[in-house]
Amino acid sequence: ETIDKSDPGDELQRNIRYQNACAVIILIKTYVGKHNYIAIWCEHHDDILGERLDGLFDFYQIKTRKPENGYWQTNHDEVKNSLKKFVSHNKKFPKKVGRFYFVSNAEFLDSKAKTLIGKSPIKLLEAIIEEKNNKTPICEELKKTITSLSKHCDCSEDEIKEVLLNTEFIHSPERESYESII
Repeated sequence: ETIDKSDPGDELQRNIRYQNACAVIILIKTYVGKHNYIAIWCEHHDDILGERLDGLFDFYQIKTRKPENGYWQTNHDEVKNSLKKFVSHNKKFPKKVGRFYFVSNAEFLDSKAKTLIGKSPIKLLEAIIEEKNNKTPICEELKKTITSLSKHCDCSEDEIKEVLLNTEFIHSPERESYESII
């Protein structure tokens, strides 16, 4: 009932249990008709892979974070590395990718403040959608973020935009309450 904070194995096991709980939530959503999966794969190409009826696959990155560490930001290694993995899947499996999901117990920065907008995954995604749908130019702060992410992901700016357009950032249950929610 208590975690040994001096033993990193306890933390690792808690994160694995959380990831498995997310797979159970996806299975439940499939059962009630909110997903159209015919199979769920754990630790196969990604944390979770949802095989869809249409032959496409949804890729899930499950990340836990202590809420006191704040919101997820585009400059966090876990976010950048997840996007890099999504870019890799997009290249490796052309025409087989359905959606990408970054799922976490922690929330995502959602700020228009000039000093924070470049770090906001939510505002970045909104700006890319606006640019695509309405030809609205992306602000300088977010352009810098796109350039930085494309360099980190070893891809073009158009490729990272394509991946982001196909990515959802999902705030999932807290690490301490997911079992009661399931």
